[in-house]
Amino acid sequence: MIKILMATDGARQSVESLRSACRILPAAGSEVELVCIAPKVHPKRAGLAHRLERRAAAIAARVANSLAEEGVRVRDSAQSGSPSRILIRATQDHDVLAIAAASRQGTPAAGLGPVASRVVEHAASTVLVARPGASEGPLKILAPLDGSETGLEGLAKAMDLVGQCGEVTLMHVVEAHWVRPVDVQDTEGDLDWDLAGEPHSEWERELATEAQSFLESARDKLPREVSVNTVIRSGVPADEILSEANSGDYDLVVLMSSGECDLKHRMLGSVSAKVTWNAPCSVLLLH
Repeated sequence: MIKILMATDGARQSVESLRSACRILPAAGSEVELVCIAPKVHPKRAGLAHRLERRAAAIAARVANSLAEEGVRVRDSAQSGSPSRILIRATQDHDVLAIAAASRQGTPAAGLGPVASRVVEHAASTVLVARPGASEGPLKILAPLDGSETGLEGLAKAMDLVGQCGEVTLMHVVEAHWVRPVDVQDTEGDLDWDLAGEPHSEWERELATEAQSFLESARDKLPREVSVNTVIRSGVPADEILSEANSGDYDLVVLMSSGECDLKHRMLGSVSAKVTWNAPCSVLLLH
């Protein structure tokens, strides 16, 4: 049984995002909990704390009723404290955490709210960053793959988590290099070699052929009833993935999180972080 935790603050944007989450994640065979977290106040202000907790409980009950319209029955609850800390801790006990990318109505589709941003960075399990607009019918999914076995495992896990899937686009980005391959450089011995020349183009074709072979093997791992497309691009991975996501009218982007926490990733951000932040649709971030 899949254990799903959904978090809400009661805002309209948050509720609409969780409605999308309900269309993406299967309700059948899942244990779904909904939580609203009230801010923690000073112990001397017990009266205020009690009012905030009651308000959080009322919000959770109201959102649970709204999600019931999507056919999803949830067990609602309320807590008090730091939302990001509580949710990050909860990812240790749940298979999936569904959280709205942002809660304020009228905010741009891209971007993450402060709580979602911290959860994405520190979560111990899979996170669905939900945005409004998921199809009520079969889902259209974009699945970028980096050519690793981990990516294939993530794809299989995603197919187990999501509900009815109608179309999957498998994508691989041949990362653009600004210097020639070392072996070609050593062979040519010409420091003024034109990077746009035939040797470099031939090397890129080899990478594209290898990518196509990998995507075909990934296709074989998907259910036969799912329509599968393959896309190969050359360039900066995050930019190319976002370009495809923006032009393809997708319901969901499935990504693997590297889990890297070194200085480089903190300063520049990983591919998964950039795509999660800027995607026009929901993102399933697999750990």
